[in-house]
Amino acid sequence: MTGRRIIELGVLVVLAIAIILGIHFFRRNIFTPIVNITEIEYQPKKMYGIVIDSMVVHHGRVKKIQYLSDILLKYDVPYPKIDHI
Repeated sequence: MTGRRIIELGVLVVLAIAIILGIHFFRRNIFTPIVNITEIEYQPKKMYGIVIDSMVVHHGRVKKIQYLSDILLKYDVPYPKIDHI
């Protein structure tokens, strides 16, 4: 065998392996079942036992001698609503 013949044979072997592997992965991806979204259980986001998915949560620390009304007034909560709380 000549050097050129060996190279041609090597190229053919590499192409054959690439084709076989390509077909294997192509078949596996096509026939892999798709997970149904309804099977995934929804876990709501909670903080201190309260579901907060539909809320805007502001994180911070309460200062010494700071009243709830002071905190709520910063977020434009009216006095009558604070008094109701």
